Amino acid sequence: MPEPKGVVYLLRHAHDYKKVEGKKESDLWDKPSDGGDFSEKLPDGREVKFPWKRLSEDGRNEAECIKGFVAQAATENGKYAPIHHFVAQDPNGREHSQNTFYTIWPALNNDFNNAKINLLGLDGGFSEQSILDLLTRKGSSESIMICLDRQCLWGYKRDGNGKHIHDSEGHKVKQSYDDPPEESSILGQLDQRLGGALKGKLIGPEKGGIIYKFTTSDDGQSLKISSLYLDRSGTTFKGVKNQKEII
Repeated sequence: MPEPKGVVYLLRHAHDYKKVEGKKESDLWDKPSDGGDFSEKLPDGREVKFPWKRLSEDGRNEAECIKGFVAQAATENGKYAPIHHFVAQDPNGREHSQNTFYTIWPALNNDFNNAKINLLGLDGGFSEQSILDLLTRKGSSESIMICLDRQCLWGYKRDGNGKHIHDSEGHKVKQSYDDPPEESSILGQLDQRLGGALKGKLIGPEKGGIIYKFTTSDDGQSLKISSLYLDRSGTTFKGVKNQKEII
C-alpha cells in the first residue's frame, strides 16, 4: 500500500453572532463571568488570552462537525496522512478575532498530544507567504488544516487608484464575492502564483461552508485543488458532499 500523501484543507471560520438592531455587537459575545480573560494552553506550552468568544451556537456546532471530519474522514481511508498541524490567526487580546482559532480548536484539542499550531500574526517567521508555500507545496507527507477570516482570504475593495475604499464609519469595505479576490489576499496571491489558473473558478468562502482541498497528482508533480462541503446534523459530522474539482 502506498504511503499516505499530505493534504491541506483551507476554510473560513464558522458562524459568529449576527448583529441585532438596538444592541451593541459586543454585548452578544460570550465573556468570563469574573470580567477577566478566557485562556487556552497550546500544545507547545504557550498560552493565549482574550476577553470574549464570538462564535454563535451554530458556529460552535460547526466547529464540532469539523472535529468529526478531521477525526473520521479527512484522510479518505488512509489515502492522506492524519491532520496534526493546524493554522489560525492570532486570537490574543481585544484587537484580534478569536473566530478562526475557535473554529479549529475542537479538532486540535481532540488530538492535543500530537497536534501543533501556527498562529498568523503571532508566530515570528510564519507569514502569509508561509501559508502560500503550504498551499502550493508538492510531495509533502504532512496534512494541515488552515482556517482564516474572509478579509484574509478574499481581501478588501479598492478604488481605481488601488486605494482601499472605506465605509461611513471608516472601516475598510470587504471585497464582494461577485468580484475576484483582491490581489493582496491569500486567494488573490495564490491565483497569481498559479498564473491565473483560479480566475472565475473560486466560490466565495462562506462561514462554516466551503472547504478548499489541496493535494498533488499521483506523480507528485501537479497541484490539485477541489472544493467540498460538510454534511452535519447539529454537532455530528455525517459526511462530505458536493466535492468538485477546481484545477
